[in-house]
Amino acid sequence: VCSGGSSGIGKGTVLLLSKLGCSVAFGGRNKDELDKVVAKCKEIRADAQVTTTALITKELSLLR
Repeated sequence: VCSGGSSGIGKGTVLLLSKLGCSVAFGGRNKDELDKVVAKCKEIRADAQVTTTALITKELSLLR
């Protein structure tokens, strides 16, 4: 399980774990970027098992 999986160190961790053959569950605030990371995991491993959660709340949206 990894938080911040849509960018930066979190994204790098998700991709590394996928390369190592791990099943990965991760979340982040940017759904579009999360979807790109899922696609990349599946490029790395056709049998990749990934689960994502977009962490979006009204309050977070207001802070942007």
